[in-house]
Amino acid sequence: GVFMMENVIDRVAYETKLPPNKVREMNFYAEDGKQTTPIGDPLTYNQLQNVWETLKTQADYVKRTAAVAAFNKANRWRKRGIYMTPVKYGLTQRGYIMGVVINVLAEDGTICVAHSGVELGQGINTKVAQAVAYRLSVPLSMIVIQHNSTETIPNSTVTGGSGTSETVVNAAIMAADVLLKRLQPYLAHTSDTSWQDAIDAAFGSGVNLSAQGYWGGGPTGSVKTNPLYDYFVYCACCSEVELDVLTGEIQVVRSDIVYDCGKSLNPAVDVGQVEGAFIQSLGFYLTEAVVQCEKTGQVLTAGTWDYKPPTALDIPQIFNVTFLKTSNPATVSTLGSKAVGEPPYQLGASVFFAAKQAIYAARADAGLTGYVNLNTPATPVDLQ
Repeated sequence: GVFMMENVIDRVAYETKLPPNKVREMNFYAEDGKQTTPIGDPLTYNQLQNVWETLKTQADYVKRTAAVAAFNKANRWRKRGIYMTPVKYGLTQRGYIMGVVINVLAEDGTICVAHSGVELGQGINTKVAQAVAYRLSVPLSMIVIQHNSTETIPNSTVTGGSGTSETVVNAAIMAADVLLKRLQPYLAHTSDTSWQDAIDAAFGSGVNLSAQGYWGGGPTGSVKTNPLYDYFVYCACCSEVELDVLTGEIQVVRSDIVYDCGKSLNPAVDVGQVEGAFIQSLGFYLTEAVVQCEKTGQVLTAGTWDYKPPTALDIPQIFNVTFLKTSNPATVSTLGSKAVGEPPYQLGASVFFAAKQAIYAARADAGLTGYVNLNTPATPVDLQ
């Protein structure tokens, strides 16, 4: 859907002879808090304009656009393009069912945490450990994340949709609060009471040192009484590419991303998620062509010899990711954070349309005009 609408903007800009950014900015949502999405969700915390203007400044868009034009004028067989694209991505915690179990070992105070999410490299274990340590006011080194199993926590929903880390952290905070309430009489004696002292005293008094937290699906009711999305993520990317006109090969010279992450649960993890999603999207937009036999339907690009996922050489030569210094004020949020994962994937469109700008520059030198229809993935063969 994002790609389709970016194509609409691109075509409107071409036909009206307006810069794509001008067309885009004329159609941005207003920041008055009165507008709604097509399905009726209110846009009460709109950060789109903030993200967009921050990106234009940090990417030095105006100056670099002039530099790209000068480069293209001086080079016949190598052309550059620069392009900006924004994203508004709705997130909801509705429908997620997640559980957390905390067990404290009385002998040394170690806090063992099991949760129903699946660690896929998205850093969910790190975020859960941090949330428990934060809530219990203990060092992170005291937290041990255990293997997840339906024998430990059954009946959870799938890991996916970019909302699992947040909802599992919600459950972890709930479990920590249950435990903290039981331990409060033993932690409140003096300001010098250590975690281990409190655990020793509580264990000696027969206090249960195991606690459960359960996130039961978020807001209830129909979308008519509750918005479909709890909040929106706003982000934007400016990408500059260089095209070898003779071979069709593309090099991403630079990409700048500004992302509205709220109060990130872990900036190091979340930056990695933004970078990874963006690079993954380059496969969709540039390299991962699926070819099938017209007669049998057999997939002919069944291995990396023919099917080309992005590699280290596809990473932008200059790659900047910036988080806005904001918080998520939505009623349903996790410690003021916003999700990462799927939203930045859409930003790869900036590379695709920058490549189209480079194509137009090459065609102009050859005396060719007219709108260029370019499908994804735009492989070297297609770009030629």
